[in-house]
Amino acid sequence: MRILIWGVSNTFGGVESFICNSIISIKNANPDIVIDCIGFSQPQVKKVVADYSGTFFEIDQLNDSQINSFFYKNAHIYDALWYNCVDLSHIEILRMAKKNGIKRVIIHSHSSSMIVSGKIKKLYHLGRHYLHRVIVKKYATDYWACSDVAAKWLFPKGVLYNVKYIPNAIDSGIFRYNRNTRETIRNAMKWNKSFVIAQIGRISEEKDPLYAVSIYQEIAKRDKTTKLVFIGDGPLKTELEKYVQRYEINSSVQFLGKRKDVYKLLQGIDAVLLTSNFEGFPMVSVEAQASGTPLYVSEEAVTKQIKIVDNCYFVKKSDGPEKWAEMVIKTRKEKVDNYYIMCEKGFDVTTAGYRLLDLLSN
Repeated sequence: MRILIWGVSNTFGGVESFICNSIISIKNANPDIVIDCIGFSQPQVKKVVADYSGTFFEIDQLNDSQINSFFYKNAHIYDALWYNCVDLSHIEILRMAKKNGIKRVIIHSHSSSMIVSGKIKKLYHLGRHYLHRVIVKKYATDYWACSDVAAKWLFPKGVLYNVKYIPNAIDSGIFRYNRNTRETIRNAMKWNKSFVIAQIGRISEEKDPLYAVSIYQEIAKRDKTTKLVFIGDGPLKTELEKYVQRYEINSSVQFLGKRKDVYKLLQGIDAVLLTSNFEGFPMVSVEAQASGTPLYVSEEAVTKQIKIVDNCYFVKKSDGPEKWAEMVIKTRKEKVDNYYIMCEKGFDVTTAGYRLLDLLSN
């Protein structure tokens, strides 16, 4: 069997992380399956594809003639196209796959809204998304989604009964809580006398980082040792840094940028805030729970399906930052080892790999 994956953008995010984890887990379950990728240049994904004997076909832009040429030459070697996406504004890949004889076309939804900057540009892409949503049944044979809200965003009502829900699985072993690692990280980061809360991911409008700062300010009124850590980068970073300086809280707010050691940093963090305005099934929610770190989630914006373990709490943003602060303080407790729960519920790459393989084979 040979599979072609689409969905690699030019920035490494949740979808790219999911693709890497999926390739590793499927290949471990069945080394004979061949998995190739087509997408933008992304070093981490390219390395995983190469390490597991696949081919990465690089494109430099969403150029229809380039895509058409690729499928005309290569479609005959593939049993399936696995199309990972956050919206349907561009579906030429689906058309070309179908036109050139790929019998199975899987559309996998990873978001519950659209991430586009600029009002006019967003309206244009939203229009294309909803138009293509009506006709997507012409090209798709399978419908997959990370959550119920992601399915409703991408697929027409008539196919929702047929959607397969795929957990955003991770390597739970590397995120597993370890007391010694926690102490090492907290000493190295100078957090050993602090209560550390964090927001992890893109610093952008959809993640609402300013709301996270407001929560921090409320917690800090009650606990002066509180620190707020941002792990990630994005278009709102400069504005956020200015906000922090204006309120003279920069000594207690850290910007760590993009990190490859999030699994280590989570060991030292006491709470993770997910204040997003919309999400599909955020990878950080799985990682936080795997590390035993209490997770506080925007109830209006994030599906209840993300709750895997007990220390995941939903709070309404409309209730205000004070309510979030109260919840964080009230539920503050020792971190726990959630490894076996993650495996049992299908959020570890090993168990997820066998399920994906089964779905791809049937």
